[in-house]
Amino acid sequence: MLKFDFRPLNTYFGRKFKKKLNYGIELGFENAVEWLTDYSRTKHPTFKNRSGNLAKSLKYRVRKTDAVISSDVFYSEYLYYGTRDHFIAPVNASALSWTQGGQRFYSKGHMVSGIKKSVWIRRNYEEKHKRFNHFVEYSVRKEFE
Repeated sequence: MLKFDFRPLNTYFGRKFKKKLNYGIELGFENAVEWLTDYSRTKHPTFKNRSGNLAKSLKYRVRKTDAVISSDVFYSEYLYYGTRDHFIAPVNASALSWTQGGQRFYSKGHMVSGIKKSVWIRRNYEEKHKRFNHFVEYSVRKEFE
């Protein structure tokens, strides 16, 4: 376990140093997660030419320095983590039906290729981690001004 002795800093900054530092980190982290969530809503190829439900459903929750970005849309997990090749079959009808290239096709069931995983929120963080860290640094600096 890592411990810090804040007594020398408390004499310089006052007794509230630890509280100010923690508050600055937590506030900066929350602002950073909010920014990452908004950025992820706009920077993903799946959101283009679609309903927009996945982008609108992204939500975040922050507790101190733990964060969760989630979606309540049922298919978000499949798009994020991907799927394996799998068999699809009709449930409420006798056959599946779709059009492709202007021609109608029918099937009693068939194999479909899986969805390739797209961990865009992690990729967005890795691309913009300096910006993410800037929110935390800025909030800590503001606490001590």
